[in-house]
Amino acid sequence: MMTTPRAPRRRASRSCAALVVAAVALTGCGDDDDTTTPATSTSAGETSSGSAQPSTTPNAPATTRTPPPPPTPSPTAGTAIPGEALSAAQVAELQHAVDEGHQPWRLDIAAVAEAFTRGELGWTDAQVALADPHTAEVTNGADGRMVTLQLRQPAREGADGIWIVVSGVWLN
Repeated sequence: MMTTPRAPRRRASRSCAALVVAAVALTGCGDDDDTTTPATSTSAGETSSGSAQPSTTPNAPATTRTPPPPPTPSPTAGTAIPGEALSAAQVAELQHAVDEGHQPWRLDIAAVAEAFTRGELGWTDAQVALADPHTAEVTNGADGRMVTLQLRQPAREGADGIWIVVSGVWLN
């Protein structure tokens, strides 16, 4: 019977253990907005044997604050908003999915306008008003900003046709 040396397996285990220890140590190095770390000072104290022994004494905590990112500038009135750039194949696929019962909100112009502003503009409190059968005016409840969106039914018109946003413009 032939035996194989275990040294490579032990080395692999040690390497693996070292990686785990390093990973755990690095997880503590995250970047928080408000990090408090106690500052310490080290002084040499004497033990009963007379040899110098370093001792650690905590001082007042040092706080580091990271400033919040600057606000994203809002577009000016008249700035264009690109719509959903769907190919004919994507439109057909989406219409088929809705016909099969998926994404039924795509059949409601107001729901499409609301979903678009949530996804593209990050609005969580959108209020939609229809200006005409293909135009939605959407107001952000958080700050009063407004956009107008042009929508159309690219696959088929009527109650069972999907709506997509073609374009938009910032109103204020």
